[in-house]
Amino acid sequence: MRDGMAGGLLAAVLTLLACLPVPGQVSYQGDTRGGPRFRRPTGGNPPIALAPTGGTNGNNVPYHVYTFVPAETRQYRIVSTTQAPLWDNFIVLYRGEFQPASPLTNVMAANDDFGNTTRAGIDAVPLTAGQTYTIVVTGFSNTSQGAFETTITPLPPTVATTGNPVFNRPIPNGDRPPVQLSTVATAVPFGVMEFTPAETGIYRLTSRSLTPGFNNFTVLYQDRFLPGSPLTSVLIANENLTDETLSGFEVTLTGGRTYFFVTTGSTMDDYGAYVATVERVYRHTMNGTTAGAPVYHRTAEGAPPTALDTQATAVPYTIYRITPETNAIAHFLVTSLTPGYDPFTALYHTSFAPDRPLENVLLANDDRGSAERSGFEDVPLMAGTDYFLVVSGYNNADFGDFQLTVSLTRPAEVTPYRFLTGTVTRAERPREPFEVTLTFRPADASGDITRTVPVDAEGRFTVRDLRATTYRVRARAAHTLSRVVEVDLSRGARQITLGALPGGDANDDNAVDVLDLDALIRAFDAERGQEHYDPGADFNGDGSVDVLDLDTLLRNFDQAGAEFD
Repeated sequence: MRDGMAGGLLAAVLTLLACLPVPGQVSYQGDTRGGPRFRRPTGGNPPIALAPTGGTNGNNVPYHVYTFVPAETRQYRIVSTTQAPLWDNFIVLYRGEFQPASPLTNVMAANDDFGNTTRAGIDAVPLTAGQTYTIVVTGFSNTSQGAFETTITPLPPTVATTGNPVFNRPIPNGDRPPVQLSTVATAVPFGVMEFTPAETGIYRLTSRSLTPGFNNFTVLYQDRFLPGSPLTSVLIANENLTDETLSGFEVTLTGGRTYFFVTTGSTMDDYGAYVATVERVYRHTMNGTTAGAPVYHRTAEGAPPTALDTQATAVPYTIYRITPETNAIAHFLVTSLTPGYDPFTALYHTSFAPDRPLENVLLANDDRGSAERSGFEDVPLMAGTDYFLVVSGYNNADFGDFQLTVSLTRPAEVTPYRFLTGTVTRAERPREPFEVTLTFRPADASGDITRTVPVDAEGRFTVRDLRATTYRVRARAAHTLSRVVEVDLSRGARQITLGALPGGDANDDNAVDVLDLDALIRAFDAERGQEHYDPGADFNGDGSVDVLDLDTLLRNFDQAGAEFD
């Protein structure tokens, strides 16, 4: 049967039910902790060996078993995502019965990482309606265990443009309707998906090529598709979304109207099998910059990366936090707005520590289709978990302005995640760790923010989770005078130097005066442990109140710490 207009393979209307599970999709939760153990297979399709007897990688690992019977004969995607605390899972699929004592009997497929180490999956596996299958979720190593959620998703039918009717496809015109027809694809085969979205919103339409060498191309029409008049009712056309195997776009559609999603080829020699999908997405777009931002030693590429990149030892970066309300699939795209700027992206879960860039990292990627773009496709995110997208550059000299687009299949909060790094010391105790209290007064008068943070022996501190705006910042430590500086976090993270906070404020009223002198006199010549010793008057912290502390007080006498007003 050929794939064409109404009456063809794809002519049935696909009604999109926004925010509802994929029809036929099944999800279940489980936990391998305390479960029985077995020697799991290695990865393969199908696997032909078991985990090695030596070492601890899978030769005695706990597992969980789930059986199911698919309602339709088609290809399925089976993905198991770990729950917090995240762990490195592994998945095995069996046709019929699972025999723990004979783990290769009836085995169909086994896989470790599906995008990252906390997600295992098997993609495009053909299953038969009425046949019983068994899913075994286990761990990569003998100590890998925990809670998980597994989703079984029927995939759209695989179709082909081979042997189909042909037309003269349009030429892309950015985000606007095409106005010209191609001169190199005047008779190219096409396939059509007709659908009616249930609600108005942003939708992501993609067509993924399944035939090697098939460079696909997509066009969207509203209300009608006339192959003999390819510019009539056309909305948008595009070739490569990320590479030559994936074409599509994100576009606002009107609920209740009919659309025609056409998959064709870039040239008349491009045709083959493909999978077309339409999904409701929630898009966040914002501009940012890495110019003037703090630097870190970024990772190399990987899913996840396992090493640092020797070409990017001090590359400027900025951060965005993504928190989905429910489990979601996310697509990230960073596009350079500065000529010559080659962006690089990394995704972290739970937290991001610039001094430990391999900790909690899930993905890292340089180019997405071109050097000016970076990002990720089809990333599963867990409800309520904080994710941190770090935008940097390919090497230390790469920085500039960019546009970030995050598209998710479920609502989520996406915010610029600003943090402040800096240095501050106490004048009389320069090499001792301490705590500094920082008060941030936003320029928009939205209310002061106060944070007390540790300062290490080198005087370094970090403040996380600040809004993207300009602040005046007041720094205070015990028995010192405050300082006030201004910092602009509207475009990215920043570094500040607060210098040395002067001492002499025995009573912590942010002034050095006769009250502090009185306190010092009453404690003078006392040592730690004695009754009249006052640690507030021991400005240098040497355990005694003496002439050194008096010298500090006299040098700063009649001074007051800086205030906002």
